[in-house]
Order: sequence, then structure tokens, then C-alpha cells
Amino acid sequence: MARTKKQPRQAVPTDVLQDPKRLHELLGLPGPYEPPPAPVPTKGFVTFWDCGISINELRRRKPDLFPLSDWLDGARFAKDSDSWKWREIDPTPVGQDETFEEQAKKLPHGYGPPAARELVTYLVVRFLTTGERLEIPRLRTKDVMPSGRRVCVGPFRDSGLEVANVSDRWASPGIALCRLFSPVVPPKK
Repeated sequence: MARTKKQPRQAVPTDVLQDPKRLHELLGLPGPYEPPPAPVPTKGFVTFWDCGISINELRRRKPDLFPLSDWLDGARFAKDSDSWKWREIDPTPVGQDETFEEQAKKLPHGYGPPAARELVTYLVVRFLTTGERLEIPRLRTKDVMPSGRRVCVGPFRDSGLEVANVSDRWASPGIALCRLFSPVVPPKK
């Protein structure tokens, strides 16, 4: 549900979100091997280490964090993985009760919505490190289904983190957008 009044953001334990080795151990993943140092923090964003794991692999490793969603097994976006890297996300909902086109216009130049995998990774890692579910509406991602419907993530209900899809033309107070970017981190010397 959308928040009706502005609540202070809870501090996320950046020591864990920014510890690649601990996050890989938490998810039972190998590596990382000589990760680059964390980037300089950006005001309003949370910096986190993205292990590159797919949504489907996260579902297999942490099934209690997701409702039963057999349709995800065959979905391309849920199979996508990426290389390990730093990400910065601002999960603050943008443009609730607006279409995707209206929401996207509110994002500053150079920022875009996250991929579903990136947003799911952040929400799961945040939950695993804090024990708290971030209160969010459905957040649209940059992933689009073959039907043309956009993938959205959230909310984090008692049954788990929802992954669904919705039309770009649909406006609802329970659907918003957030922003993400992958900072350029200089290689280790």
C-alpha cells in the first residue's frame, strides 16, 4: 500500500550491503574475487553489491521469500543474470497514480528504472540483512513481457515478494517507479 504520510527512511546497514564477500556467503554463492571498492555514495541513493544472480536462482535459494509463481520459470527476465557490480538505487516511489510514460518523465536524465532482477536482488538482500520488508507499492521495471506488459516488483507481502506485470497505460496509486544507476568504479590498481 502507498504511504499516506511521509515517514523517515530507515537506515540500511551499509556495512553488510557493501560487503561483497558477506553477501555472496549469505546467498551461498562463490566469489567474489577481488571486487572493486564501493563507489562514492550518491545523496538519496543506497549503494549495494549486486551478486548478479537471476530471479529464478534467488527463488530456488530463498523459496520462503517468494509466493508460488510458476509463470516465472519460463520468463526471460527471470532467467537473466549479470556480472557482479556495484549499484545505487533510490527505492522512493515516483509518480504514483500515473502511467509509465508520465512516471518516466519524472526521472532525471541519466537515471532509469531498474531491471526486475536488480530490484528483486536489492529487496531480497535488504531483507536478509535487516530482517525487515521495505514498504513499497508495485514498482515498474525496465523489463517488458512479450505481451507488451511491463514487469513490476512488490509489494513484499506475508506470502513473499510479488513479481507481476501491468500495462504501461495503467495508472494506480499502488503502482510507481523508482530509479537506479550503476556507477562507474575505477579498477583496482
